[in-house]
Amino acid sequence: MSVEEKRAFLSLLIIIFNYHGLSEVEQQILHENASLYDALDELEWIKEYAKPSLDESYDKLKKYVDDVIGNLSIEKRSEYLNKVWDANKQKGIVSEMEATAMLMLSKEWHIQKEFVSYIREKKKTV
Repeated sequence: MSVEEKRAFLSLLIIIFNYHGLSEVEQQILHENASLYDALDELEWIKEYAKPSLDESYDKLKKYVDDVIGNLSIEKRSEYLNKVWDANKQKGIVSEMEATAMLMLSKEWHIQKEFVSYIREKKKTV
């Protein structure tokens, strides 16, 4: 994962997590993902980029994510959205708003079929 992709992936996590406010559990999952992908510096960059606050920066982060992830291959776009789905599932529930937001992104990125298939496969293994 490139530096730009790390930033975009973590920004996407923040966008989805922020639909209900970034809870302590979500902050922990965000930090764990940043650590997992050796992206702690990128997470700090996002916090700086998103000033005045992550809560107020949806449009700015969404544009950044679209500019980076939206131009990747179908496989890469799917991979990143799937990782966000999985990270969101770590907290035990994906809200209707969060699921709808991810479905809308999958449609915008022309990966709706792949994303829905991924969710269905994950559901079968549960």
